[in-house]
Amino acid sequence: MRSIMLILAAALFTGCVSLPPDTEALFEAKRNFEYVPDKADEWRAFTRTDLPFAGDCEDFAFSLQRVIGGRVHYVMTKYGGHAILIKDGLAYDNIYKWPVSVDSYPGEIGHELYFYLRGEVINNEMVLGNKSGGVLPEAERQGTAAEALPLR
Repeated sequence: MRSIMLILAAALFTGCVSLPPDTEALFEAKRNFEYVPDKADEWRAFTRTDLPFAGDCEDFAFSLQRVIGGRVHYVMTKYGGHAILIKDGLAYDNIYKWPVSVDSYPGEIGHELYFYLRGEVINNEMVLGNKSGGVLPEAERQGTAAEALPLR
């Protein structure tokens, strides 16, 4: 068993085995991501995850969504509220090293979070409003550039 694991590890490092593109995108995002707790309840999405970016779990999930698509969901874990990206039955999380099957994710998956663009992209970053579930009330959307963020 140990020899099989060594052969697989060697194959991965030499490029003989490639990872799915979404998993590679997760690894790249995690290499460039710095966790910073929210000071205010504001969500951000970065248009590129191949460059350094920082934020909390929502910021990571929305930024990865910009790269690979999927839907961001609120989850309740044993540590409290959290946000993850779900795509094709897999949960992409800034905490776990690998994508996790939604069926075996160690938390209760809740409602989808929506991201509305407010303003312009500045230095790879979009600043978003965050109100109940990420949906801005109609009164706040009027007269602004608020629109649903397009998925890939």
